[in-house]
Amino acid sequence: MRENVPLWTMGLEQPVTDRRAIELVALGLPLYNGLPLACDVTVASPLRADGTARPRAAAEPGTALAHREDDKLHRYPELAASARVRLVVLAGEVGGRWSATAAWLLRRLAAHKAAEAPPALRRGTALALERRWWGLLAVATQDALASTLLNDAPKLLHGRPPATPHLANLLLDHGGPPAPSRLPLR
Repeated sequence: MRENVPLWTMGLEQPVTDRRAIELVALGLPLYNGLPLACDVTVASPLRADGTARPRAAAEPGTALAHREDDKLHRYPELAASARVRLVVLAGEVGGRWSATAAWLLRRLAAHKAAEAPPALRRGTALALERRWWGLLAVATQDALASTLLNDAPKLLHGRPPATPHLANLLLDHGGPPAPSRLPLR
């Protein structure tokens, strides 16, 4: 895995003066026939910067996500059309919704990691990994959102995520159902 990779270093015949960089390049994954994944992470809001709602955002879930995914395809057309690398837009929405691409990728990565477990435990391991990783993503996303509101760099995103726990600890620490909210009813 490499972070903040300039496009001109990816063998796409980009000029050295091109200052664009892709946030994450994942190598050696068993997806897309082993192609490197050029991942661009984006968080969208159903509201614009001026506080007005995006068109159809209240009626169609994921409208902001589709808008951000389209933006990224236009920003990186050479990656979108490349046969050497696969552009993957990992879009999240303020409030917790993630794009279908992000959900698919997380499921596939969890299944791949769970393949190391004994056959009888693979499905449970994959589900436990998914739950853990969604939790890490939720915290990182909210930390990033809070940092934009506070004009501060997100602390969680600058470090490495915690290592995956041992299989026995992962499966034992399933967490059970979430605690009920203590907020008053409206």
